[in-house]
Amino acid sequence: MDPSLPGNRRGGAGSGSARGLITRPLRLAGWLLLCGLSLTHTVRAQTQDVPPSPGTPVAAARSPDPPFTFDGPPAPVPPAVISRDDAGRATIRAVRVRAPLRVDGRLDEEIYSTVPPATDMIQIEPQAGTLATEQTEVWVTFDDDHINVSLRCWEGHPEQMVLNEMRRDNMNVYFNDHVDIVLDTYYDRRNAVFFTVTAIGGRADGQVQDERQWIADWNPVWDAQVGRFDGGWTAEVAIPFKSLRYRTGLGGRDDKLLGRAAQA
Repeated sequence: MDPSLPGNRRGGAGSGSARGLITRPLRLAGWLLLCGLSLTHTVRAQTQDVPPSPGTPVAAARSPDPPFTFDGPPAPVPPAVISRDDAGRATIRAVRVRAPLRVDGRLDEEIYSTVPPATDMIQIEPQAGTLATEQTEVWVTFDDDHINVSLRCWEGHPEQMVLNEMRRDNMNVYFNDHVDIVLDTYYDRRNAVFFTVTAIGGRADGQVQDERQWIADWNPVWDAQVGRFDGGWTAEVAIPFKSLRYRTGLGGRDDKLLGRAAQA
C-alpha cells in the first residue's frame, strides 16, 4: 500500500484487502470489521391509510444465500444483527425500514428502540484484536433508495475530542474524531468507496482503486447529520444506491469496513 494515502501511516487490518487502508492515530478507539452485509429479504409493507413513520422496521425473514463464495461468518439469524467467527471477522444484518429515515442525527426513530445495535468493536490500534475501550453502537438499515449507517459513539473523555475542521475533503478531517464507512461494492477486496463524518459534521469521501490509488475528487450525493448526548455523539448517514456502482447478483452482500477514530 502507498504510505501517502490517507490513513496509511500505520499498519492496516490485513494485507491484500481494501480493509487495510483505513487506520488513523487513535486514543484506544474501536474498529469493527464488517466482512459482509446481509440485506435481509423482507415482505414489503401493505398499503395503509396512514403512511408508516420514518424508521419503522419491517419484520425480517431469512437472509438469502449468496450466489458466490462468501468469505466470512454466516448471516446472523433474526433478531440477531451481527455474527462473528474465531478470526474476529463479522457479518452484520441490514434491516429494511418501511419509510426513509429522518436524517437528523437524533436517533429517535422506532428502529433504535426495537432493533438491537451491533456493538463490541475490536481495536486495530493501539492494541490489535482487543475490545475497544470506547463503546460504539451501530445500526445498518435500508429502504428502496438508500443504505443507512447510524451510530452512537460514547466518549469517556469528551474534553479530549478534536473538533476543528468542517471543510469537505480537507485532510484535517481525518485528525478529528470521526467514523469511516468503506464499501467494497464489487466484493473484489481491491476497490472501495469511502465516506467519513466527524463529530461536528465534517465530511470527506473518495475512492480506492486497486488497493493503492486514492481518488479524492469523487464527490457523490449523500447525507450525514450528527448530534450530541450526555455520553458522547451520534451520527446518521444516508447513502443513495444511485450514488454507488455495484455488481449485480451479489445476493445482498458486499464487503465493508466500519471504523471509528478518537483522537488523543
